[in-house]
Amino acid sequence: MEKEIDCPVLGKRAPAMLVAPFPGKLGKELLGRVSQPAFAQWQELQVKLINEYRLDLSQAKDRRQLLKHLREFFHLDEAPARPDR
Repeated sequence: MEKEIDCPVLGKRAPAMLVAPFPGKLGKELLGRVSQPAFAQWQELQVKLINEYRLDLSQAKDRRQLLKHLREFFHLDEAPARPDR
């Protein structure tokens, strides 16, 4: 049985990712809070953002801009929802 999590992006329970998508703190945070389908949506959006804003990921300012969009997309700056007790 695959593990499910409450995904803030989809607004419902969905299959969890099996491995962290990035190394370090950000990867662990995403692994614990974001579903696999939501991460797949991010990957599609990421390509569009890179093309639309003509981001050069070798430039720190462009990487910061993409990271800002990632944090907004995954609602990472919001407190995780607590289950009703």
